[in-house]
Amino acid sequence: MKGKIQLIIPVLAGLVMGIIFYAVPLSFGRGTQGINMVLNGELTEPWLMVLLLVLKLFNVALTMGAWSTGAGYRAGLFVGAMLGGTYGIAIHYLVPESISPSATFALVGMAGVFSGFAQAPLTAMVMMSEMTRNFQLIIPLAITCVVSAYISRVLSTETLYTARLIQRGLDVINARRPDILRNLYVREAMTTPVESLPSDMTVREAYVVTKHKPYGGFPVTAKNGVLIGIITIDDIIQFLGEGKVKTRLSEVAVRHPVTLNPGNSLQDAACKLARYGINHLPVVDENNRPVGMVTRKDIIRAYNKDIERAASTVQAGKSRTLLSGKLTDHNSSATEVNM
Repeated sequence: MKGKIQLIIPVLAGLVMGIIFYAVPLSFGRGTQGINMVLNGELTEPWLMVLLLVLKLFNVALTMGAWSTGAGYRAGLFVGAMLGGTYGIAIHYLVPESISPSATFALVGMAGVFSGFAQAPLTAMVMMSEMTRNFQLIIPLAITCVVSAYISRVLSTETLYTARLIQRGLDVINARRPDILRNLYVREAMTTPVESLPSDMTVREAYVVTKHKPYGGFPVTAKNGVLIGIITIDDIIQFLGEGKVKTRLSEVAVRHPVTLNPGNSLQDAACKLARYGINHLPVVDENNRPVGMVTRKDIIRAYNKDIERAASTVQAGKSRTLLSGKLTDHNSSATEVNM
């Protein structure tokens, strides 16, 4: 039954919008004609502006309710033009000596509505300034856009565009969670087993061992397996170029490197990589013996996997809901046949 409703709703929405278009053609489509009429002073009837404003909002609601993508920034500009134009005419009526034309209020209204549904005040302000080449409006534009975006943010954290994505089942909330890395752990992302190099190995021997490895950082350990330093393939190549062929790794490795534990979060790992400007972090156990290695790529890979897992969970939930609806419809049909 639910699947049938999802097919019927767009048809009914299209029928209603067709009737509105037939009755008031100016309220339909991208709204360019209506916007130009307001800006050029050709549309000055407040009642008609209010009617067009209400009908456009109704069309947007129908469009989004029918899971369509027709409601975009053009609709917002149309609504803003009608709202600002109506407000400008009201100001002229209340304050006849006002010298600002209603088109000025329409421009500010367009910027304000766009800033509200996109929650992008700077974009709206710059866009209107560039469109009109009138930078004298920058102060009223700035005030209107900031206030509009703030009110929109208080009422809803979603913009018109993210609301569409959520409507389609995309988990944009989890995709932008600031705590994703905080809830992922080093043991889930680290490369293991790790190739440890003994401290008494020479630079030449280290190059032979590491040149074909898929990762570029290697822990340097003492004879008892305890971590004493770290060296990268780039360091090894540099030392070879300097003629340090027979130099022991204990003499050239970076001593007392920054380390991680398997229980640390990936947020901790990312912070350490950024703070110290390094690309590899050895992971050690409670005895300071290396058990893995974490790189920037490992963190990004774990992050992407978590996002994909969250999206798959949402999609699986939608599929189960749809399947449940189909089974219910099937059972209902079977019951009717039996009756």
